[in-house]
Amino acid sequence: MPNNVEVSVFWFRRDLRLHDNTALLHALEGRYPVLPIFIFDPNVLLKLVDKKDARVEFIYNQILHLKKLLEAYGSTLKIYHKTPEEAFKKLLNNHKIKKVFANRDYEPYALSRDQKIANLLMEQEIPFHHFKDHVIFEGHEIVKHDGTPFKVFTPYKRTWLAYFKELDLSRTVETLNYHKFLKTKPANEPTLKSLGFEHTSIIFPSSEIKPNLIKEYDEKRDYPAANGTSRLGIHFRFGTIS
Repeated sequence: MPNNVEVSVFWFRRDLRLHDNTALLHALEGRYPVLPIFIFDPNVLLKLVDKKDARVEFIYNQILHLKKLLEAYGSTLKIYHKTPEEAFKKLLNNHKIKKVFANRDYEPYALSRDQKIANLLMEQEIPFHHFKDHVIFEGHEIVKHDGTPFKVFTPYKRTWLAYFKELDLSRTVETLNYHKFLKTKPANEPTLKSLGFEHTSIIFPSSEIKPNLIKEYDEKRDYPAANGTSRLGIHFRFGTIS
């Protein structure tokens, strides 16, 4: 049965966190309660041959973590194992959606996917709001005076740093009212097996960094035997930290 409560939908993608999440911040500042969703996309998953794929397990663990955090606020995370088009058609049938929010993704498939969803929403006159979040500057922002891309690194670096000094990085989700998440019962969650994957024996690195590691980074980073690197790559890749 359709839910008649008017909502905004926030779509988690490569931004698996509540803290310092640009599109989520804008969604929570809006008029409508926010329903968070995540889509396990078969278009992506079916291309992965190794069914003990560490990336899938990492994402799955983080999604369950987000769901638990949201349920502590009386909300939940709707998790779909469908194509994005199928997931949004179901959302449109079950909820009175007024707006959709997401952070921009720049990979070719993501651009095509988002255009299809934008077209689907446009048929219902629902705006699809995108925000810059995964990068500090987008491709068109750091260019030469004539608007063409830099071909030499040093002038590009100087321009990048000059623009960076002008940024305001003070806004974070902690300043928002978490009561703006849609109040609802906990949603069902898939198992990793139902997604077509198995658990691995990999121990994933923490997103926390010890201060000494940063201080000693220039001395230890090139020595494989030393624990001298941050191991934050997977966290940056999937946006568990900003």
